[in-house]
Amino acid sequence: MVRHLVEVTLRHYDPELRSQAAMALGEVVKQDSAELVSALIDSQIGKLATRDVALLHGTLLSLAALAPAAETVAASGADELKLKVSREPPRAHPQSRTASVVLC
Repeated sequence: MVRHLVEVTLRHYDPELRSQAAMALGEVVKQDSAELVSALIDSQIGKLATRDVALLHGTLLSLAALAPAAETVAASGADELKLKVSREPPRAHPQSRTASVVLC
């Protein structure tokens, strides 16, 4: 189920389905181990460099849904995840008028 949510539904052309998939993913991982949460966050962080708007939207939604579950990750793991996120700079969409995006 997790694989289908991540590989298919979070990339779906319909934004409402992407949103529903992210919420479902957040609920599913509440029942699972910290290793799964960490692995999912790692895989989603790797997708932040995409120029595919649907994939980027699904990725951001999934990271937001996984954030509460990330609290179960040990402090050292949480610091490692923060470092990974800060290393991957977001890129503005080519058609965007925004020259740069800043993470707070």
